[in-house]
Amino acid sequence: DRTDIYLGEQRIATYLKRHPQLTRRALVNVTTPSGIPVTRTFPPRTPGDLDPGYKAENGIIHPIMHPGIWLSFGDVDGNDYWRLKAPVVFKGFIEPPTGDKASGSFLVRNQLLAEDGERVVCTEVSRYRFERVPEGILLRINALYGSDDHDFYFGDQEESGLAVRVASPLRVQGGNGTILNSRGERNGAAVWGHEAAWFDYSGTVTTGSGEQRRVGIMVVPDPDNPRPSWLHARDYGVVVTNPFPKQPQERRDPYVKTWVKRGEPYSLSYAILIHDRPADQPIDHDTVTNTLLRLFD
Repeated sequence: DRTDIYLGEQRIATYLKRHPQLTRRALVNVTTPSGIPVTRTFPPRTPGDLDPGYKAENGIIHPIMHPGIWLSFGDVDGNDYWRLKAPVVFKGFIEPPTGDKASGSFLVRNQLLAEDGERVVCTEVSRYRFERVPEGILLRINALYGSDDHDFYFGDQEESGLAVRVASPLRVQGGNGTILNSRGERNGAAVWGHEAAWFDYSGTVTTGSGEQRRVGIMVVPDPDNPRPSWLHARDYGVVVTNPFPKQPQERRDPYVKTWVKRGEPYSLSYAILIHDRPADQPIDHDTVTNTLLRLFD
């Protein structure tokens, strides 16, 4: 039901192929090379993952719906994968997981089924590539969505795109973290709704040896994605890099449909930096961004 990814002896992520509650695929329990968590524990634990002041869901905001790092959509042809109303089914590896001392990758096929659990809406073919870099771990996700049988559309739901749920100590609300985007704006209220070339959600943690480390997740969408991304950001720990138009007012029915023609896959690519630095030596976002953007050329 899962594939574990290791850097040496350290498990740095798990790709969930099947789960009794999480009906879409995700990377969970992602860490830095030294094992510092950067995504929230999945499943979450108490008391460490309790959200201050939140009374529903046993005090934890979306414990299953926000697993770690994932691609999902609130509306594909009228089906809601974000809220787990329609399933994404693992159909196998096109290329099995392989790796060496510097990098590892796999190519996976998933099917997005309709909410009835029967009709195939489209197929997802995604490559996940992990690479050891000086700042930590570089993860690249390249996803293709297509159908050889029919046209389909992506709606403009705000809960759509590549999402991260950071580890609880890294939250703005309930932790000591900061959301920063390429415009220089900080935290949920300032970041939400704005197009950005990148965002970084990071905070300071103290290791078992007492060292202060600045760790986090930086996401850079491919400039060649079909359109620029805007950010759906929350101080409680989630940011979604949304590649579809922003609705003038939130609703489930789409204002704008992005149509995908039969036999012409829709492509999305992202570079994700899992970074880990001494607290007094934060990463240079401009330099890192320029490096990551060259990967898309």
